[in-house]
Amino acid sequence: MAALRHEETDRIAWSPLICGYFSLGLAEPMRGDDIAVQRAIGADVMERIAAPVVFPTIPLLIPSAFTGKESVADDYVSEIGRITVRQQRKGDQLLRTFETPVGILREIYETRQSSPWMAFPVEHKLKTSEDIETYHYVVESQSNVRNYDVFNWIDQEIGEDGIATTSSPLSPFQLLLEVECGLEMFYYFMADYPQRMHALMVDMHTKNLEACKIIAESPAEVIIIYENTSTSTSSPSMYQKYALEHLNEYADLYHKHKKILLIHACGKLKDLSEAFGRAQFDGVCDIAPPPTGDLTLYEAKKVWGDRKVTMGGIDATEFIRMSPDTIKAHVHTILEQVSRFRGVILGSGDAVPYGTPIENLIAVTEAVNEFIDH
Repeated sequence: MAALRHEETDRIAWSPLICGYFSLGLAEPMRGDDIAVQRAIGADVMERIAAPVVFPTIPLLIPSAFTGKESVADDYVSEIGRITVRQQRKGDQLLRTFETPVGILREIYETRQSSPWMAFPVEHKLKTSEDIETYHYVVESQSNVRNYDVFNWIDQEIGEDGIATTSSPLSPFQLLLEVECGLEMFYYFMADYPQRMHALMVDMHTKNLEACKIIAESPAEVIIIYENTSTSTSSPSMYQKYALEHLNEYADLYHKHKKILLIHACGKLKDLSEAFGRAQFDGVCDIAPPPTGDLTLYEAKKVWGDRKVTMGGIDATEFIRMSPDTIKAHVHTILEQVSRFRGVILGSGDAVPYGTPIENLIAVTEAVNEFIDH
């Protein structure tokens, strides 16, 4: 928390993004237990994603609890107002439909061996211009329910070992681009139906603000929006025009309740670094250097100074390909570069990947501890 507040710390904080991508590949008793993994490697516990405090009545996103064939019911039907949501599991695929008075939306998600925890959209909801109207109807029918029980339980489990964080809705721009339309169709829609897409994003933003008010009143001190921002999918001008204003509004709301807001951005960020520096959110987590991203922890801190918390810095591929000794030397180099700054948390450039040797994570902890002595 001192690092997140740009206060003096006794050492560089170290908190990788540990989630089901990695923990579900482990043997018992740590399989799927992200908190136990973080404790075992000696990291500062920052529990991610698993502690929501707001639950939408219409589940547009696949929950992160989608962890394999045994975890999702084969058939599921829910009636929410005049909308019927149907879900069916077939092998590695999950089919969902949203039946409304103005049309039907259909999507398919799929799990992979390397990602049993998070499913990938292989058929997006929005495929035709008619789908825009149907999706708009679903958005307008959405409401949010507060439930702080899961967060409170996880927060109590962590105790003094670290913090529990909660997540906030994605910006409408990023949700449509990444999840609901897919890259190609999103830009076709933006070119062909700009007014309809703009109206949709305005209403999505209004619904997001309703959810943000519930999150702001929660016991969570740290909130993360998992934007996955990258100039590999959106230009700086598009990002600033359609996403940044909404993110700034969320940040202003959270700041009124004394919350810290981080943006998860694990892609290519160098051409957005100046815009990020002017933004209202408090920091960027899971910053990825090459080859996944294009911005090192040191470069980010040089640009942002004390305006932004910088978190991440170890590319996810390095956890797989390096030996413990090599990764330890690599971490020493990073620490030499960033140790003079405040507001730095060493972590992973996106989630620690499936198959990472746990010895490599322990080696990072050893490097941090050795750097204190050095």
